[in-house]
Amino acid sequence: MTAENNLIEVTIWYRGVVEGRLARTISNSLADAARSEGKFTQAFDNYVDLPDRVNVPCRSYVRVSSSPIAEPYIYENHNPSVVVTTDAAFVKGCDVLKGVTPEAVLIVNTCRSSANILELAQTMENIGRVKTIATVDAGNGWQPRAPYGAGEGAADTTIASGTAGPLLGAIVRATGVVGLESLKLPRLDVGALERGYATVELSENPLYRPSQDAPTPAHAEHFKGQVSLIQPAPAPNGRQSAFVSGNFRVLRPVVDQQACNLCRMCWLTCPDGCIEIHADGSPEKVSIDLDYCKGCGICWNICPIKCVDARDELDFPAGMVRIAY
Repeated sequence: MTAENNLIEVTIWYRGVVEGRLARTISNSLADAARSEGKFTQAFDNYVDLPDRVNVPCRSYVRVSSSPIAEPYIYENHNPSVVVTTDAAFVKGCDVLKGVTPEAVLIVNTCRSSANILELAQTMENIGRVKTIATVDAGNGWQPRAPYGAGEGAADTTIASGTAGPLLGAIVRATGVVGLESLKLPRLDVGALERGYATVELSENPLYRPSQDAPTPAHAEHFKGQVSLIQPAPAPNGRQSAFVSGNFRVLRPVVDQQACNLCRMCWLTCPDGCIEIHADGSPEKVSIDLDYCKGCGICWNICPIKCVDARDELDFPAGMVRIAY
């Protein structure tokens, strides 16, 4: 966007399909709350990410300003001052800080500490522009959750509503972009909203550098150009080096090599062909190409002897290519 001093851009990173409603609940709720306070707002998905696929990194955007937004038809937040991720694996697999403004705020849905998040984020180019790292445990966005305080046996049939509340509360506490009372909308679980506001942990980023140069503001003229109607593409077979997809992964399959009996069920059913069988007597009977494994879960669900275990991706310091979108 243009260099508007009173414009706040919020970018929400979420998992395609399974967290689409979660992201839209957050972005629309922020926009509605800001509008009720007399501010000018926009809320929309990133059309570049669509059509989305299960677990693919996607973005939803909010813009809030005290004056009319100068360029409302740039459909991407190029210079966010607030970045929200619905899980911590985004910090490992995506350059979520691309283009952030100085004094930016990073808000992560995780049960881990801000120090753990900083370990993942410290190699990003713009980590010096992040002033505050906020962490809140809001749960998994793709799982139905009972409203907080609803009592035993309560069922929440609105997927993600239990996750949106704590994340929105954390956003308000960390940024002050809108008031907490303005967010008490009928669509939200107010108890969850207040819990997120109360439990979010705010930490100053020790790598923050106030003197780090601000990004060049985006302008409509930067996006004009021409492309051919026909674009050459590699043949759709084998592994495509231009389409590394390991950063879709939240859970990583880990094979118990001793227990594996080489039945090949995982190899046969892997939709991405990223499993290889080694029947030459080597200790590693099964290997997984982590550059392409999306963590879809088929292998650990179909294994007849349960020798494939699903582990949190953040338990491993390496094995994921960070991609800038």
